Amino acid sequence: LHTYTSFATVPADIVALIVEELNTPTQPPHTPYTYTQQTAKLLHTVALPRVDLIRQEDLDLVTWLRDIKGTPLAGSLLQLDLSDTHINDQGLALLSHVPRLKHLALRNCNKIQGNGFNKVTCKFEFLNLRNCTMLRGRHLVSLLPGSKDSLTTLILSGCTRLKDEDMHIMAQFARLRSLRLSHCDKLGHRAFVHLSKAQSLHTLSMAHCFLLGTPAPEFPDDATHPLLSMPQLQHLNLSFCFLHDRSLPLLRAIAKGSFMRLISLKIKQNSLSRGFFLSLCSLCSQGMMPALSVIDLSSSLALPHVAS
Repeated sequence: LHTYTSFATVPADIVALIVEELNTPTQPPHTPYTYTQQTAKLLHTVALPRVDLIRQEDLDLVTWLRDIKGTPLAGSLLQLDLSDTHINDQGLALLSHVPRLKHLALRNCNKIQGNGFNKVTCKFEFLNLRNCTMLRGRHLVSLLPGSKDSLTTLILSGCTRLKDEDMHIMAQFARLRSLRLSHCDKLGHRAFVHLSKAQSLHTLSMAHCFLLGTPAPEFPDDATHPLLSMPQLQHLNLSFCFLHDRSLPLLRAIAKGSFMRLISLKIKQNSLSRGFFLSLCSLCSQGMMPALSVIDLSSSLALPHVAS
């Protein structure tokens, strides 16, 4: 491809085959093809549903997204992966040139604060912002005009600037089913006040959210913890949160609540007594968790020492 000075004569079907070959992993670990600005512009000439530009750190993505407007690619693109690139909010705003985009991955894009979303009206179904460490929660509201009724999966793991109050936006995504907030270390118990209003949510991961392991004086007893207002949950992950069942209303709420749809519960690497496990077993035997099929308490049960 680098030998061409102009791509005007390359048939679109041949270009599509070339791009598909470049995007197909041959053997792990897959090393992506390194695009130049010229070869990346070739993509504009073809009606492709998916483009992966992972780890294309030398590409000027602002120019690439600006020039995509009105091209065959702009009208066909449904999935775009720009992970591990230097895309910024100026480039993010130019996604308005790709109106049919539904799946967007921006993992490890540390120049994004999120204000570029206010120019984007795409109806996202899947959005991966994992480890976008500069992302500010207040900018997530800009996703609402386009994605309010379409977003089903939102990955915000490692977005360390997110705070409890930023979670209020989740209830406004009418179809949000999966939310991943692992390693968001500023999120604590009050995040559940907002998350409990997202009634379509069935998968929630808050692993490594260490503040969940601290006391919650605003919820003095089991019956008041907002987690009890989320009976629709099917998958819950609270691993690596320094949880202790004797002092934490959160876990006691799980052990006393009625989670009829809960399928998997992961609470790995915490400090739980045998009593918590017995409480779960009691709930299951009483039919309070009829769907529960996976309980992962790896390295969490503090069993009493038995002298030899």
